[in-house]
Amino acid sequence: MQQLQLHPGFSLPRSYREFAKEYGYGRLCGLLIVYVPMEPPFEEPKHPDSLAVRSEELADMLREGVEDEYFEYEPDGSPELISRLIPFAITETGGTLAWDAGDQTAEHEYRIYSISPKLLAVRKGPGTLGELIEQCTGQRVKQLLGPGYEPLPAIFEPLEPVFD
Repeated sequence: MQQLQLHPGFSLPRSYREFAKEYGYGRLCGLLIVYVPMEPPFEEPKHPDSLAVRSEELADMLREGVEDEYFEYEPDGSPELISRLIPFAITETGGTLAWDAGDQTAEHEYRIYSISPKLLAVRKGPGTLGELIEQCTGQRVKQLLGPGYEPLPAIFEPLEPVFD
C-alpha cells in the first residue's frame, strides 16, 4: 500500500492499513464509506474516491465549519481538535469519521472521532478501526454515532470507484 502524507508526522494507522489491504474501498456496517489509497491502473494520479482526495476535501469542509461557526462541539470537540482531525470515512447519513493526529492510542494507532451530520456533535470514539467496528455493531454505537442509532450489521460491501 502506498505511503500517504496526510498530515506532518502522521502515518496511516496499522488497523486501517490491514483493513484497507484486506477489504479495500467499500461500505462498512451498512453505513460507513471507508476511503482507501487508490493506485494505478486508475488514469488520474489522484482518483476522486481515493483517501488522499476525500480526506483533503472533508478536512476543508471541517475547517470551513469552524471558521463559519457552524460547529456544535459537544460532547467532546473543540476548534483545536477539529484542526488536527484527518478524515478517512463518511456515513451515508452525512457524518464524518476522522483520526486525531494528536492522540496516539497505541503504536501506529490514533483516536477516532465521529462528527455528526450538519456538524451538530463531535464524539470521541475508539482507538483502532477494529474497536470502531465492535462499537458500531453493539449498543455502544449510540455513544459514537448518536442516540438514534441501533447496532449496525457486521458486514462489508465492496464498492466500485466512481469514474467521471
